[in-house]
Order: sequence, then structure tokens, then C-alpha cells
Amino acid sequence: MNPAPLERLLNEAWAWTQNNLLSPAGAAQAAVLLAAAILSWLLWRLVRPRVSAWMERPASPGLAAFRQSAGRAVRPFFLALASGLAAAGFEALNQPAYLLVMVSSLSLAWVLIALITAPMEDRFWAGIVSLLIWLAAALNAVGLLKPTAKVLDSLALTLGDARVSVLGVLQAVVVFVLALEAAVLVSRFVEARATRAEHLSPAMRVLLTKGARFGLYALAALLALSSMGVSLTSLAVVGGAVGVGIGFGLQKIFSNLVSGVILLLDKSIKPGDIIEVGGNLGSIQTLNARYALLRTLDGKEILVPNEELISGQVINWTRTDSTVRVAVPVGVAYDADVRLAMRLMEQAAAGVPRVLPEPPPRCLLTGFGESSVDLEVGVWITDPQNGLLSVRSEVFLAIWELFRAHNIEIPFPQRDITVKGLPEIRVTSEGKS
Repeated sequence: MNPAPLERLLNEAWAWTQNNLLSPAGAAQAAVLLAAAILSWLLWRLVRPRVSAWMERPASPGLAAFRQSAGRAVRPFFLALASGLAAAGFEALNQPAYLLVMVSSLSLAWVLIALITAPMEDRFWAGIVSLLIWLAAALNAVGLLKPTAKVLDSLALTLGDARVSVLGVLQAVVVFVLALEAAVLVSRFVEARATRAEHLSPAMRVLLTKGARFGLYALAALLALSSMGVSLTSLAVVGGAVGVGIGFGLQKIFSNLVSGVILLLDKSIKPGDIIEVGGNLGSIQTLNARYALLRTLDGKEILVPNEELISGQVINWTRTDSTVRVAVPVGVAYDADVRLAMRLMEQAAAGVPRVLPEPPPRCLLTGFGESSVDLEVGVWITDPQNGLLSVRSEVFLAIWELFRAHNIEIPFPQRDITVKGLPEIRVTSEGKS
């Protein structure tokens, strides 16, 4: 191993230390820096009780994390302010201030990292952003930020009219991460405000929050591409051509997306509605971009594509009113007292807890069957989400008990067989035919 390069590097480092740190100018800066540190510590002791009280105020998890980071950044902010003012004073007197500038730059980087990464949930990207800020601050402190930026910008690749450099990629990463985190915060704020807005329907709340989130994410992507040097005009042309091709391949998906927007706008179906589609009856749990989550009354969860809710026939039991009629058919024997049976059916239905007293249950004679007189009692309920089969079962059971108590017969199916003729049978004396 040749020790010459290492020895030369150590000699240069020692010479820089002698010229900058061990020189009278360096000693003066160190003394002023010590005074700035003491001043920042005194200011911190002065405002610390108020900052601690502000940090301990009850708030949402995101705001509480931001307050904690902002509170911890107050002390380095005082140091950055004091050293920055001292550096400005030295430069005004035409004195070197490299040490003060370095401390001020690193302290300010500390403050920026604390404020920027506080609301970021992904700690990996928070670490990447922190590292880039620290590197930029350190390079700026030693006067190498601009030369390093030129070197990174020279490492570029030209794709058509677009020029993509390493510096542009790093800028795009920082801009995209920060814009994405800002989009998350703004979308959460919009969602919280929409949730508290009582004048908005549930469908409009969903549309507002999803639209805000999608628009903010798209804006973050555009800002990142623009910071990387990609022309948005050429991107629009390429995106249009790609969109046409994707549209043909993903026609069903886009149809469901558009159908979801239509459902949110026309409010024909909204979360909480009881609907019947494709033979399945249940309540809408959520309206998503591509499908609606239907939870049936027996607990099954069905993903219904939005296109089916737009183009197919859908029975909405609770669109304007949750009160629905449930029909309970019963057949009685032809020799039974039909009017008594009708009164008993109305009496039995009225005794079921889920049946509304107004409008009262009403029994009708609907027809004459092959073996029974067909009756039907209609009852009204306000909780179809609790199931229709259960209320029918309770009404059937109450009718059965009253019919048995009053000897009203529910007949079995009957068939009359008429024999028109039999073959002639001859019997001889021997008993043989």
C-alpha cells in the first residue's frame, strides 16, 4: 500500500485546520459560536415551559406528532438564528465566517428535518429525505453544494426531448415524497371536514374525499416529473396514446370506475341502503371505485361491480323510506270460516313485535287454489336490514297457533281420481279367469 496519498490527505486536512480553525479568525468564530450557543440555551430555558405546555395539548395523532417534532426543533432553531446573525455580522465586517455558516446551516437542516419528516408515516422515506437534507446542508456549509450539483447534473441521459439527470432524479424523489405526504395530510383534512358536514349526503362525502385524494396524488406525480425535467406537454401526448390503448384492454374496469362516479353523483344507491340485485338481498356497506360491497342478511359479503348497479335492475328497499311491506301467504280449507281465518291472521300479525301498528296488518283473499282458499296478510316493518325471513317466520308461527286454537284447517294438497272403466273379468268354476 502506497502511504503517499494518505499522507498528502492528512497534511491537507491539518493545513486546513491550521488555516481555518487554529487561526485568529477561527478562534474568533469559535468564541462567537460559544456565545451564540449560550444565548440559544438561555432563550430555550426561557420559552421551554410554554413550548412544553403547547406540546402536551390534546390533539389528533398526526398533529400531536408534529407538535412534538416542532417543540424539539425550537432549540436548534435558536442556535441557527444566533449563528446566522453572527455570520452576517462577520461578513459585513469582511471577516471570514465559514465556521458560523457551517453551524448555522447544519442547525437549520436539523430544524427542517424535524418539521418535514414529522407527519411522514413511512420511516424509510423519512430517512431518505433526512439524509438528502443533511448532505445538502453539509455540502453547502463547506462550499461544495454548487460544484456537486453541477457534477450530478452532468450525469444525464437524453430520451427524445427529455433530459434526465441524477440531480433531477434526486430532486424528483424529494419533491414526490413531500408532495405525497402533503397530499395525504390534505386528503385526511378534507375527509375529516366532510365527515363532520351534516348537510352532505354519504355518497357526496365519499365522492369528495376520493376525488380530493386522486387529484392530490396526480398533482404530486406531476410535480415530481416536472422537477425531474420531463416536459408535461410531451407527457400529455404520450399519456393520451397510452390511455387509448389501455382503454380498450381495460374497458370493463373503466366502465366500473365511471359507473361508481355516476352512483355517487345521482345518489340512487348509497351506503346503508337495503337493495336486491341478482337475487341477493342485503345492505350496501361501502361504495368503492370499482365495486360496491353488499352484505347479505345471512352475513355473506358480495362484491357487486358498479356497472351492474347502473345497467341492471336493482330494487332499493330504502331509497326514500325504510318502511317496507312483507307479504305472508296462507291457504285454508274450503270448508273453513274464511272471514274468521282472515281476522285471526290479522290478529296474529299484529302481535309480532317488529310489525308496525300503523298501517295495521291487512288480510286479503287472493284466489282459489286447487286444494285451498288462498289468503295473504300484509305487514309493514321499518327494519328490513334485520331480515325479512325472520318476521315471516314469526307471523307464520302466530297464525299456526291461532288456527289450531280455533280449528282452522290448513289443508294438504288433494287429488280426485275418476275411473271411467275397468277391463271385464270372467270367473269360471275352477276360479280361473
